[in-house]
Amino acid sequence: MQMWNFQTSRKTYNTIPKVISVLAIIFIGLGAQKIINKHFPNLNAHITISFTHLLYAGVAVILAILALMNYDSMSQKSRTVLHTAKINWLPPTATDVSHTAPGIISFSYELIECTLPENDFIKLAELEKWDIQKKSQFPANIRMKELPKLREIDGFGPIDIILNGYKYESRGANGGGVTVSYDIDLQRMIYDWSSH
Repeated sequence: MQMWNFQTSRKTYNTIPKVISVLAIIFIGLGAQKIINKHFPNLNAHITISFTHLLYAGVAVILAILALMNYDSMSQKSRTVLHTAKINWLPPTATDVSHTAPGIISFSYELIECTLPENDFIKLAELEKWDIQKKSQFPANIRMKELPKLREIDGFGPIDIILNGYKYESRGANGGGVTVSYDIDLQRMIYDWSSH
């Protein structure tokens, strides 16, 4: 059986920019305070500039920049890549990967669909702590409208139904969370995440 290692989970990639932003604010504030004290030593006699003031100013500037970036990204249509998307937390055996999400900043939802061997899906579920349950004849979760229906059933026509597979769902009080479905017959994983 082919062995592989998963790359760093997407949760880490979502956390890193936040940590870097906080550290950047701290270093900018400290650096600005030292520069002001060094080059303008008499300034403190007239105006009291503390690290806290600089920190608030830095936060305000960064929030303004993020607000502008968020406005720009929200005005764009969803970014969709069909069949050739690269998702760093999927195993290397994942193929025919499709991905869609809104603009760069405001990720209010994310859809991923790929072909993945059943054994590798089970390993991924263990890594991500998805408590998957084996089920039969259940509707697939939200899918990209650009992709064809999973199968055609006499009397129903094209339909997104899984005849034999696994399902995991974790939703908060506001409706946000994760749903993952896996079709054993098609070896197809369907993942959706939303903030609400």
